[in-house]
Amino acid sequence: MSNFNTPLADVKWPSINSVQYKANQVIESCLNQDHIKGARKYVNQVFKIYSSSANTRYSHHFTIDPHIYEIYRELMDKLEIKESNLSLIEDSGKV
Repeated sequence: MSNFNTPLADVKWPSINSVQYKANQVIESCLNQDHIKGARKYVNQVFKIYSSSANTRYSHHFTIDPHIYEIYRELMDKLEIKESNLSLIEDSGKV
């Protein structure tokens, strides 16, 4: 049974490899702009989960392992390509 009072630092997150695989599947399955929005939220959530946040009065900073950041950038690049390809397909279908 899950304990909802467990601090996030103590939660065992899935391996980054399995998360990366799932994120790639989410991106590949996108068929329209609504799907792209959902995929972007998913990828951004990956970033938030695998980074640590430091808030100050005037700024918000994240600390993240370089390998995780590289995966995040690759996912965002893949998402941008998918979005661009969907836009081309949608535009070619309009008369």
